[in-house]
Amino acid sequence: MEQWSISNGVTSRYNTDERPLYIYQRMRAYGGCIAELAAHLEIVKSTYRAIFGEECSLTVARVESQCATLLKRGGYSEGSVHIVELRYDRNDNLSLRVLETSLYKHFSLRAVRPKAFECNISGGELMLHTSAAIAMQELLSSIAHQNGCDIPLCVDSNGRVTSVDGASPIITSGRNIAISHTIDSVEARATIKALKRVKGYTLTFKNITIEDIRSADEFFYADHRGITAVHSFEGHLYSDNIANVVIDTISF
Repeated sequence: MEQWSISNGVTSRYNTDERPLYIYQRMRAYGGCIAELAAHLEIVKSTYRAIFGEECSLTVARVESQCATLLKRGGYSEGSVHIVELRYDRNDNLSLRVLETSLYKHFSLRAVRPKAFECNISGGELMLHTSAAIAMQELLSSIAHQNGCDIPLCVDSNGRVTSVDGASPIITSGRNIAISHTIDSVEARATIKALKRVKGYTLTFKNITIEDIRSADEFFYADHRGITAVHSFEGHLYSDNIANVVIDTISF
């Protein structure tokens, strides 16, 4: 259905169905191609199935073709890493856009060391890659900033940490590494593989609690931007030793 709207004094028609719920992925493009595209689409399809109860028809070839066109027409350098956001909805609408060009040539440990702020929120649906999760992440980030911090640390009613800055939390305590794989991502999968190869440490999958965070030696996470080592939470400072070690064994 079409209606009228006004924006900045300009009136125009708009489609009331133009902003449906969509599934997203933020992907790393280099040399005109998206890294690990098949794995990204695997997550899109599993999310689509969980939300709509149907199979997704999106193909690697379709995304590859449109991404190549986007990067070429936009004049994006093939020698830089560009973060491309994919959006796909139930009406088979596919859109791609470049969010930013990375400062790093490879998947790297980011120079930023953010300060985390606890946000109490429940709801497993927000761990799915949808537009609703993007909106909630923006809201929680704003709340963190208003409280003098950089990123939100989401904790449910049982004290379980469900995400940090929209990603799965990873901590180290002594010779133990733990990850709460609450939010599936291509970057988290690659990081898990690398963590399994760290000598002298044991990797465990578990529900990480807020108390675990308060006593951890390191606290970090992986997403499309790279690995981010958290600087502090409630005055507790973290190191970044394992984050530095593991990044050297990840290549994409």
